[in-house]
Amino acid sequence: MRAGPKKPTLIVIHHRLKEATQIVGRQTALIEKLRAEGQPTIDAEVSLQIYISALELLARFHPGWSLLGFAGTGLFGSVTSHSGGAKK
Repeated sequence: MRAGPKKPTLIVIHHRLKEATQIVGRQTALIEKLRAEGQPTIDAEVSLQIYISALELLARFHPGWSLLGFAGTGLFGSVTSHSGGAKK
């Protein structure tokens, strides 16, 4: 039995991309909050880098993500410093 009409792939990908952007935004906000409090950020930054890497791999190998212009755009930015001078 079918649950109903299947959503077009690009619509599903659009929703997933929106969710991914929100996740990255929340994780980035967490990193900034930790920095402001003088807390270590390495774990949060590594988690964010792993998530972004997974999204970039998905974009490279899934044609729908490429159609949305995600692949190679650096849409999610990058985390370049790992502790921001915070205590470990």
